Amino acid sequence: MSRPKCKASPSRLRHSLFIWHRYIGISVALVVVILSLTGLLLNHTETFKLDEKKLKSNILLDWYGLKLSPPTNSFKSGSHWVSQIEEQLYLDTRPLPHKNKSPLIGVVKTDGFIVIAFSLEIVLITNEGELIERITPAEGLPANIYRIGLNNLEQPVIDSSSGILYSTDGLLSWENLAVNNTQWSAERALPKQLSEEISHHFRQNIIPLERFILDLHSGRIFGVAGVFFVDVATLLFIFLAFSGFWLWLRQRRHYKRKK
Repeated sequence: MSRPKCKASPSRLRHSLFIWHRYIGISVALVVVILSLTGLLLNHTETFKLDEKKLKSNILLDWYGLKLSPPTNSFKSGSHWVSQIEEQLYLDTRPLPHKNKSPLIGVVKTDGFIVIAFSLEIVLITNEGELIERITPAEGLPANIYRIGLNNLEQPVIDSSSGILYSTDGLLSWENLAVNNTQWSAERALPKQLSEEISHHFRQNIIPLERFILDLHSGRIFGVAGVFFVDVATLLFIFLAFSGFWLWLRQRRHYKRKK
């Protein structure tokens, strides 16, 4: 004869559930703290300016797989260097507020300001990097600029689809250049130290702290495995909530019966 199966008593079931509740709670405690802290920070992004501050840690930037990128275009004008990495422009090692997706094609210095040329835009900045003016075809700039330079009178000259033109009134109007005696701005290689400083600065200003905290909160910073781990932890949180409520309810009924 087979032995009859013994049903688990409510007290044993409650004891087992209490043990599971305790050990699961201990196991996911750190995850709860991380999710709570990151959630709190994300809820106050504007207060802490997390969308403006950048991730600076080289260890974490390496974890994201971000490599040092040297400037792609560099020009020297007087004692200053102007260079470009992706959309970001630099005056020496100072990032400029103006960004441009088009490649930098030349830089000249005249009348106390620096002229930065793109195919469809010219940007004027001070020697300290402050923006003075942006000039586009809407303001009379000839379209499709190929290069920029200075003539022997140190007047700006552009080579464009409209021909070789120069300006005598601070880039407000352009005239055909009869004699081409222009010294064109030419791309040059940055000094090694300057290139490294710009590369480090650019890398440390790519990822906002808000994104890092969001990746940590969701587990995405650890890839697919991290997301899966957070999903499992979430299910365990739900189990803890229900098991805790059930244990509290059973204990409350037990005390009521004693009374």
